[in-house]
Amino acid sequence: MGSHWTCCTPRQHKGIERSDLFSDSEWDSLYSRAEKLFKKNDDAFDDSVRQRLVRRVLTEAYPDREMKSMPLACKRKEGNKEYVEWSCTATILGELSTPEYFYKGGERLFDIRPNTQCDKLEVDAQGKIHWAVINDLENNKEYYIEAKKYVVCAGAVLTPGILYKSGLEGKLPKLGHYLTEQPMARSRQTLTNALLSIFADQFGMPQPIFNFILDEEAEERCKRMITDMIDVARKLGGFLPGAEPKYLAPGSALHICGTYRAGSTSADSVVNKNGKAWGVNDLVLGGCDVIPTQNACNPTLTAACFALAAADKIIEELHVDQ
Repeated sequence: MGSHWTCCTPRQHKGIERSDLFSDSEWDSLYSRAEKLFKKNDDAFDDSVRQRLVRRVLTEAYPDREMKSMPLACKRKEGNKEYVEWSCTATILGELSTPEYFYKGGERLFDIRPNTQCDKLEVDAQGKIHWAVINDLENNKEYYIEAKKYVVCAGAVLTPGILYKSGLEGKLPKLGHYLTEQPMARSRQTLTNALLSIFADQFGMPQPIFNFILDEEAEERCKRMITDMIDVARKLGGFLPGAEPKYLAPGSALHICGTYRAGSTSADSVVNKNGKAWGVNDLVLGGCDVIPTQNACNPTLTAACFALAAADKIIEELHVDQ
């Protein structure tokens, strides 16, 4: 997803999207913490003439539907309500992003390394990680990092690629399966050994191959989706030239999930609800792709819930103060 984010932060719908890996009270606590970090706002644009017009027209056109503002990760600036500050890494970290928090007793605690690639993890037969193999792309050098915990959050494609190159497909047999995308309901991505042994990208990582189909239920849902979208849009006016209704290419939503999904057993998942990889010591995975269920809403807030649960577990196991 890179630096692109619309800052939409809805909660997943219970019974349609949300998994049962956490109880209702656990989900509510995790969502509340994530919303606080993201500065979730339900009324940032309620004073907008355009927003009020759209809500009025749609409320009158669809009295049987509830019209709500999209929750957004942002806040309006005190003293200048015209200025909207959108949430990002800097707003989430706050004062923790200042250099004084990078050190403790002369020891550096936090480091961001640009032009750096994690090539793979060196893992033995017992599932112990000895080190991460790191490439310094700027100086064309390789070095190793040893850690108490290894957290990989490289997205739907690169994370499975790193783990596959680390030789973990045997310990994580469901790696790369259960891919979900919008508007797709469910499909499967397989990392074909024969193909991956031949092809590699410019950084030497396995070339991903996507094999998936839409089942009849998903195709019917897509038809209802675009029909409903056109019906709603016509209530508001005509279509901009070049922006007529159409299906976008798969992947356009940038909401690929499930390629290393969370679950209760290695038989149908890659990690547990705290992001711990099955059969691999001290490896934690994060990102939208731990979300195990079909997902229609923006997944960022739910991914943050899983990340908070993982962080809590890491802190507990390392016996450190938060």
